[in-house]
Amino acid sequence: MAEYDTSGSAAKKDDHAVKCNDRLREGVKEAAEWATEARRAWSYYASRQYQNIGEDERFRIMPIVANVIRRDMDQMVNRVLEAAPVINPVGRFGEDHDYAQMMVDLLQYTRDSEENFHNDLEDVVQDFFFTGEGVLFEGWNQDAEDGMGFPEARWIDPRFLVWDAAARNWQRDDADWIIHFEPKKVDLIKELYGLKEVESDYPDFFFEKNDISRFKEYGQGRGNNQTDMGKAVNVPEEMAYVKTMYEKIYRNETRYTLPDGEIATIPDGEGGFRNVTDDDFELLPPERQAELTKVKARVSELWETIVVNEERVSRELSIYDRSNGGHGEYPFAFFSYVRIRDRSHSKGEIDYLVGMQDLINRTLARWLEQMMIAGSNYVVAPKGSLPREDEEKLKNIGRYPLQIFRPYPGFAGPQVDGGRSTGADLFQSGYQLLSTIKDRVSGVYDVQRGNMPYATSGIGIQSLQAATDLLTTMPRRHLESGLKRATILRMKNILQFMRGSRIVEIVDKKDKKDKTLFVGNSMAEVAAEYGLQPAVDQATGVPMVDPTTGQPLALIEPMSGEEADVMVLNDETAPRFDMRRVRLELDSERDRSRQERMDFAQMILQAVGPTSAAWALELMDAPNKEMLIESMERSDAGGQLMAQFEEMAKGMGVEPDQLIQNVMQQLQMQAQMAQQQEQQGGPPQGGPPQGPPPNGAPAPMPEGVPQ
Repeated sequence: MAEYDTSGSAAKKDDHAVKCNDRLREGVKEAAEWATEARRAWSYYASRQYQNIGEDERFRIMPIVANVIRRDMDQMVNRVLEAAPVINPVGRFGEDHDYAQMMVDLLQYTRDSEENFHNDLEDVVQDFFFTGEGVLFEGWNQDAEDGMGFPEARWIDPRFLVWDAAARNWQRDDADWIIHFEPKKVDLIKELYGLKEVESDYPDFFFEKNDISRFKEYGQGRGNNQTDMGKAVNVPEEMAYVKTMYEKIYRNETRYTLPDGEIATIPDGEGGFRNVTDDDFELLPPERQAELTKVKARVSELWETIVVNEERVSRELSIYDRSNGGHGEYPFAFFSYVRIRDRSHSKGEIDYLVGMQDLINRTLARWLEQMMIAGSNYVVAPKGSLPREDEEKLKNIGRYPLQIFRPYPGFAGPQVDGGRSTGADLFQSGYQLLSTIKDRVSGVYDVQRGNMPYATSGIGIQSLQAATDLLTTMPRRHLESGLKRATILRMKNILQFMRGSRIVEIVDKKDKKDKTLFVGNSMAEVAAEYGLQPAVDQATGVPMVDPTTGQPLALIEPMSGEEADVMVLNDETAPRFDMRRVRLELDSERDRSRQERMDFAQMILQAVGPTSAAWALELMDAPNKEMLIESMERSDAGGQLMAQFEEMAKGMGVEPDQLIQNVMQQLQMQAQMAQQQEQQGGPPQGGPPQGPPPNGAPAPMPEGVPQ
């Protein structure tokens, strides 16, 4: 556990706090260009697109905004969200299928149980397209589930995250450090970390030593709660940055491997094993030494340092470090849009459209000027051509339908003249041209842009859609990279932390039926916690247990008598979940558009028949499909029963209706005789009702029953 320094501002600064603050300032400086683009991107999306014009120009033009960026951005984001993309593990080999399926069910349960998972994913996708950098924190929240803990996926504002600029890996695995700095209320910081004094440094942390020009991209000066590297927080309470620095410390390690490539180990004296060291190697006999190969390995430790103001609050090995059974990676999944080689942050889609958006706005403004000003009518009247009383009538032109003017002899009367519409027509044509160019610049590759908004059919359209898929390969792969990293981190966190007995209600992806998964530290613990019974060998009647540990090999639910689905997670079983035995695949959950899914379902229904109805309803995501499937199953059961009656009647040589009537009468007689037995307390008189005779003739009806 971390040891918090509670001495407040009197604490002595250490090298780790200084290093964290220096790295943070340099990281913010390096990300200045991207931060400016990110702020401008969100401003343009919100239709604030005239901030870069001077005051004199602002009064000379009409600041109309035709926000064509918003349509493209919403289309790109909605395209991803409507597909509901997730990454699921798939077994590489046939024997790994059940192994991977168990993890899929558990992953889906954690995603569905996390209230804000889909909302946070939406924010990440928006940042991905808008600013070029979407960040999802994938960690473990120990306070959830009444202290049992639960996986947590949380959107991180990319303006609050900086990292080693030398990192070139898509997921920043090769970065030496990543710093997440977030403004929080001073009172909350004191409560969380037990500090006596905390100085408000938000956003003034980046403006110390009067060096405002160096960091002018990140705010408007002291006292303003707005920075490019932090979201706008405008609260009356004082705030300060909580700076969390994740750092990888590398060291060289000597290892000895066996001929099959496995790392050589020896007993550690405590019931476990440890790697062979140089000292151990020297003690081995020569023939044993000859079997081992000495290799050099570069390993890393993941450290976590928390700094408030200029003081180090804590520094410890991260809970995600490999020595703690974790994944050893930074707990962030990065979604990068367009990589820029000479800077750490990627570029978003909006930045490519800003220039065309400005031209479109200015063209529309000039078109309005031409239409409303240059196109106005005016009256031409030569000076001195009208008597004074008639000159006063000029003011009434446009107010009265009829005006009579009597000019002096030899002078022409007033004439109405109009502006020239050539300029307005020219700017209107220019707007259409710019809109077309913008569509070609935009990253929205839509074969139906500007045409019918509904789906069409034909081989030609399908070919165009296939070409469209190729054009969108890069954004899809970049999204897939972030989703894969988030899934790997979550699987590792589940194996590391999801201990203790708990019941997981999941949906089996095979038959879409609900089932219960029991999770615990051991089979015996799960059995004792939930009243399950060990499975018994049918041949010997002996409970099936592990001969070495005495743990049950399988458990039975007493109510149903079926084998219970149990997942044991502890220090011994977690390493058995080898990530090399699964591969990660993108599952859109929404194949193509809704119209295409419906067409595909109709095609399968026509080819296979009603037996594929349940699959088709699931594909089309029909509302209340469970009730419809249940009704179809009841209807299908009735049809099967009627077919059995027809087959039986045919074998007996009677009509199906007559056979049904006879069966119903016998059931009625049996119910009456059972009722008499209950009233009299004795067996029914006359014995049980007779069934159909062996020769196939109709059974004789009791007296009093109409034939």
